[in-house]
Amino acid sequence: MSMSVAQTTTTQKFHDAHEHATALFFYRNTIRMFAQLLQDDRIDDVVKEIDKMKFLRVEKSEDFLSTEYKELVESYEGESYEDLMTMRSEGMNVNVLIKEEGKVTKGLIILANDEEQFILLD
Repeated sequence: MSMSVAQTTTTQKFHDAHEHATALFFYRNTIRMFAQLLQDDRIDDVVKEIDKMKFLRVEKSEDFLSTEYKELVESYEGESYEDLMTMRSEGMNVNVLIKEEGKVTKGLIILANDEEQFILLD
């Protein structure tokens, strides 16, 4: 599984439109340090192909419109992402989207949405 792709155009446009969003970048070494703190060697196998992850969090009270969630999913689909999993837990809706070429994973997007916040992990 190789996921060494930069963030998507959709993610960058969303971040540009929501400049007040909390934004964090996690690089491979940072993720590996978290794995060591958790003392779980399995995480290292999962993250070894990840170069960088971008985390965005938008408070719904600020500037996140209810229609944006659906528009984001459609925009990712336009970048060849497909729905891998959808779930709902304790008021939180989560969509996981995957981009594959052949049998190789090229990208993974996680969208989490509840009444108070929207979270995007690319």
